[in-house]
Amino acid sequence: MNDTVQPTEEERDKAIMLWNAVKTQLTTLKEREALLRKQVVSMCFQSAKTGTNRVPLGQGYALKAVIKYNYKVTKNEAVTPPDYSHIPDVLAKLPEHCRAEIIRWSPSLNEALYKKMTADEQKIVNEVLLITDGSSTLDLEPPKQKA
Repeated sequence: MNDTVQPTEEERDKAIMLWNAVKTQLTTLKEREALLRKQVVSMCFQSAKTGTNRVPLGQGYALKAVIKYNYKVTKNEAVTPPDYSHIPDVLAKLPEHCRAEIIRWSPSLNEALYKKMTADEQKIVNEVLLITDGSSTLDLEPPKQKA
């Protein structure tokens, strides 16, 4: 038997409105923090190198920045659909000792195809999958305007 007390409509609406207000504040604050972080890094770490950098501030404090770069293997845009067919030719130019390990390949699921499969086909693929709950999204949609 379920002993959970159902919230009133007013309690539900109050929770939704509070969540939406906090979500809006958080989005604004994240954007502002990212902008200010970039500004401070560019002001204080003009000659910084990749990795951890520190600037002493006085009284034992230091400002620490970890400088990072994102590396992404590019697809061959000259073919349709774009793919990675150009990589073996590029890797062939490298010394043999690093060819096999410089690019890592990680398997990923083609979810669109998976969702089109029959239940029996999915059952086979599920043998190599770990399926866990994702983070749900939530949006408050205003009423549609009448034309």
